[in-house]
Amino acid sequence: MHLNSCPAQPYIPIYLIVLGVSSLLLLVLTYVQGPKQQGVVSILTSACISFLHIFNTCWFVAGTVWVYAIYPPSYSDTEGGYCHRNVYQLAFYFNSLCWVLVTATLFYGGCLLVLSCWDAGTRGRGLPRMRNDASYGGTTSHSTMG
Repeated sequence: MHLNSCPAQPYIPIYLIVLGVSSLLLLVLTYVQGPKQQGVVSILTSACISFLHIFNTCWFVAGTVWVYAIYPPSYSDTEGGYCHRNVYQLAFYFNSLCWVLVTATLFYGGCLLVLSCWDAGTRGRGLPRMRNDASYGGTTSHSTMG
């Protein structure tokens, strides 16, 4: 409907359509792939899912560049470099929300990693000792035979 309503960045409506279709395809393939499925079909489905994950990530980064490059756009169609308000705001808020979620996930994962390392260190489950340590059955330099 608004495919040609963003002359300021004509890739934004295409970006939204392609991202939606590829995400739906990824969802369908994920549900089609069952845990009991084996053989060539399972391998092909897994390969398609992996490809779509990589594609969606790259497409999302490209879309981010397209959306933020024209911020803030003109919403008035009397000017040459305008973009339809609904199209642009959907893309802008979707990308912003995704980046907030990615940042929060990385931050949360980093905190969990630090806490896990801290917990392992305080409980004495740190790195294993060297093998020639006496507590692991190593020999000492003292001879017990006379």
